[in-house]
Amino acid sequence: MDEDVFEFLSNQYEKNKSNGRASHLVIPIGFDKLHPNWRSQAATWAHQNGLSLTHDGTYYDGYNFRVR
Repeated sequence: MDEDVFEFLSNQYEKNKSNGRASHLVIPIGFDKLHPNWRSQAATWAHQNGLSLTHDGTYYDGYNFRVR
């Protein structure tokens, strides 16, 4: 497992939670070049935290997910 991916997701989720946007997560475009297996790692991270990620489209800011 790539701890950088887990740390990034955890930090972004906590930041969004504090801003009232815990149901939204964005993976920046280009993240896949640094972490080619980020999708499976994101699924593992979500499962370990009792969450689910639903892809909500790819936009200018990155890969958008709904978090439940």
